[in-house]
Amino acid sequence: MEAFAACGLDPDFYNYRALGLDEVTPWSHLDVGVTHAHLVREYQKALQAQTTQPCNRQCSACGANKLLGGPCFDYSKNSL
Repeated sequence: MEAFAACGLDPDFYNYRALGLDEVTPWSHLDVGVTHAHLVREYQKALQAQTTQPCNRQCSACGANKLLGGPCFDYSKNSL
């Protein structure tokens, strides 16, 4: 807390404010394949109490397939 005070920063601003859907997030630098656009879609669906079909039923175009080089869910390959 001393470091925040020394820099004139309010930690509550960073901890409790709402993030805009177009903002860079603290985890934006991580690449696990799932796109920001997919996370936004899932967030919006969650606000409406909607769910997404499991990958083995319908691809939701999350982006994870770019890490695997093909379909995410393939029973024959022990994929996601």
